[in-house]
Formats: sequence, C-alpha cells, structure tokens
Amino acid sequence: DLKNFIPPYDPKAKKEVVMIEDIAMLPKYLMQNAYKLRVILFGADDEPSQQLKEVMTELAKTCKFTNFFYCELKGQQTYAEFSVDKAGTILYLKYMGESPLKLEGEDKIVALNGVVDENEEFCSKAFEIAKEYQFERIKQLVEGNPMCIFMKGVKTQPQCKFSRKMLEMFSQFSFDFKDVNILADEPIRQWLKHYSQWPTFPQIFIKGKFVGGFDILTQLIEEGEFEKMIPEECKKQANNSIAKNNFG
Repeated sequence: DLKNFIPPYDPKAKKEVVMIEDIAMLPKYLMQNAYKLRVILFGADDEPSQQLKEVMTELAKTCKFTNFFYCELKGQQTYAEFSVDKAGTILYLKYMGESPLKLEGEDKIVALNGVVDENEEFCSKAFEIAKEYQFERIKQLVEGNPMCIFMKGVKTQPQCKFSRKMLEMFSQFSFDFKDVNILADEPIRQWLKHYSQWPTFPQIFIKGKFVGGFDILTQLIEEGEFEKMIPEECKKQANNSIAKNNFG
C-alpha cells in the first residue's frame, strides 16, 4: 500500500559514497538506512572497481532514495557472509529489504543504473502518494485537538526518558492533552519528521501549530511562557477529569 510508504528523513545526509573501513560495521549501516535502496560495492585498487566507484559517486549526488557504500577487498580477502569472493561485486538491498541481492549482468554500469533508476522512480511516486495521505492524518490530529503531543508511549505510561521527564514537568500545571503513541504507528512517526521538519520526540503542537521538542518545551516552562500557551479547552478538560494533575 503506497499510502503507508515510509520515507527516509536525513536532511543533513552527505550525498556521497560511504566508505566502510570495518566490514563488521556494514550491517549497522544497512539497518540505519532501511527506508532506502542500499548499494554496496566490494572493490579493489583496479580500474573496473574504480570506474564503478566513480559511477556511484555521481549517482549519490542526485539520488534521494538510494545510499551507496564501498568496501575495499585487500589481497585475497573475501566476505563469505555476503557471498562476495571477488572485486567488482555489487550487492543491493531494496527498500525495507533484509536480504542482499547480487547485481547481475555483463555490463555492471548499465545494470547499476537500471536498479537505481527503478528505485528512484518507485520511491518518488510512493513519496507523493503517502505524503498527501499521512500529512492529512497528522493535520486532523493537530488541528482537531487544542494540544496534541506525539510521544513514545502514552501519558499514563511513557516509554522514553524525554517523554517521562516532560510529564514530570507537566505535573506543576493542571491541563489535559491528546497523546499519540508514535511507537504504535511507524508511518506517523516517520512522516511527522517531514511535517514538522523536526527529527526528535516528543513533539508538541498547540492550536495546530508546532511548538517544538523537549528542549524548547523545557525552555518555555523555565521562562514561564508555557503556562500562558495552554489552551483554555485543555484546562477545562483537566477540571472535568478524575485524573486531574495526574500524568502517570
């Protein structure tokens, strides 16, 4: 379902080939970039390998949904766990894929461009379809509630130290809010970063407007500004609630 396509969020990502010095770190890199096509060249100090590396370098400058990695084979070194036994081998993992595929074809450059172009076209289409759907979901939450907070866990059971600390700071006030557990909704968790242009959680929205994350919230509370921002509707909800002043 393209509506649930999950996009990468890495505005500061360098558009270049990532050099893997320690092969043991490769699985970690691949998991961190699961929402992209991941292309790994196992090369050597020879002309074919360096030519492929140059092609990847150029592709990396423009590709939005593909990451490129380079591992150098030294001497007779092989990587049996990746079924790599010679220089010039290219493996790739598709969007959300966990098992690497070997790039086939006599002309590696043509084959590489084909795989990358197909992925970029698919992800670009999926991105626009999912963006419209997921942004509307987020808009309904933030505009349909006077205060909406996206957090790890819920207000009665926070599941990260920042959400827990936020609720501790809230205990000095009397108000209620709409909580959204991002751990239970991965599309919301990832698309919200694009919606707010903010990478971390919790995220606080008041009257449909993004206020900020944990650090900004802490500053607003310390300066006495946050209390002024609490909507009257939230205070009334708290007054009508049995759990007044109890955020977990």
